[in-house]
Amino acid sequence: MPQPAEVTAAAERAIALFAAAQERLIAEQAAILALGPEQRARMFRRRARITELLTSIDNEMAAARRGFAAWASDELPAVYQLGASSASKLAPVLGEFTWTNIHRGAVQQIADDMYTEILEATQFVSADAKRWVRDMGRRTTAGAIIEGRTPQQAARDLARHGAKRLSDMGDPLPITSVRYADGSLRTFDDYADMLIRTKTAEAHTTGNLNFSVENGVQRFQVFDGADCDWPTGHGKKGNANDRIVTAKEAFEHPLAHPRCSRSFGPRPDLDPIEGDSVVAELVAVQAANNAAFTATRNRRTPRRARTSGRTPRTPRG
Repeated sequence: MPQPAEVTAAAERAIALFAAAQERLIAEQAAILALGPEQRARMFRRRARITELLTSIDNEMAAARRGFAAWASDELPAVYQLGASSASKLAPVLGEFTWTNIHRGAVQQIADDMYTEILEATQFVSADAKRWVRDMGRRTTAGAIIEGRTPQQAARDLARHGAKRLSDMGDPLPITSVRYADGSLRTFDDYADMLIRTKTAEAHTTGNLNFSVENGVQRFQVFDGADCDWPTGHGKKGNANDRIVTAKEAFEHPLAHPRCSRSFGPRPDLDPIEGDSVVAELVAVQAANNAAFTATRNRRTPRRARTSGRTPRTPRG
């Protein structure tokens, strides 16, 4: 039983925000690359136009953050509840899902994590835009940029090459590059796509697991793609689907890899595990979350993380 289409649809609504921002930023960059030498030199001498460009990029990133915060507030809880409801459908003995503090706290934590990642990525793009302008200014002065492209051609070049260095054209990196923790470069919209799909799937799975364990389930059946490995990986063993795992194992490995659609089916019909502590641990976490949730229950958007200057992380699979 793969994750339902509603999970993908919810993720795509958030991804669309960043795809649109990427498209607009590429258009801005392409328009500058398509300018003739004299026009470009005039632009860089007139700092007001450069300031306007950088402000436009900052505004674009701020709008993306606001849109994402609204999405997280409205749709992420629905995805989580969908996961819990899927557990109830597979095992009616669990009863109906109701929102308790453990569930509210879990959704808030996932939203906070996602917002922190988005904040870091958008700040990275804004800072990288300043670097791009400096690089462009130097190249313009040196006459190192090949001419003769229309804005449409330049935009196609940027979209085609993504975050790879456009050395064959003498261009600096796109301003929409985001560097992963492993050192690789990706376009901003690709990074957002990977992050949102991964964490939205995680929210669905977490809802399923939390609700099931809250009701005493200790074992789960893994529903995964034919090429997904257990506990993580893709295309090597393909041994994840239909595997029976403990609650602890499921919590530790909710997904096999980024953009994974792994899900779990509660198996209350299997014999309990003697000495299992996962249910007790969940109850303890729920008690610890009571005070924290009470203090933040009126907050509708994920918290804004401190500016850290850190490179965005690759979500764990």
